[in-house]
Amino acid sequence: MKKEIKRAYLEMHVAVFLWGFTAILGKLISLEEIDLLSIIIYFHKFIIIFSCLEKYLLSS
Repeated sequence: MKKEIKRAYLEMHVAVFLWGFTAILGKLISLEEIDLLSIIIYFHKFIIIFSCLEKYLLSS
């Protein structure tokens, strides 16, 4: 198989695994909705700030 096809299959299998794993995590999470949303927002802020900082540092 071509390298691109193998990579696509791997990405698809990882996506399916994560999709199924979210149901298990949903049962294990015992946080209220607003607390969980706050954690997700802070996590995304961290990722955005880190990626912007990385681009800034690599460009200079």
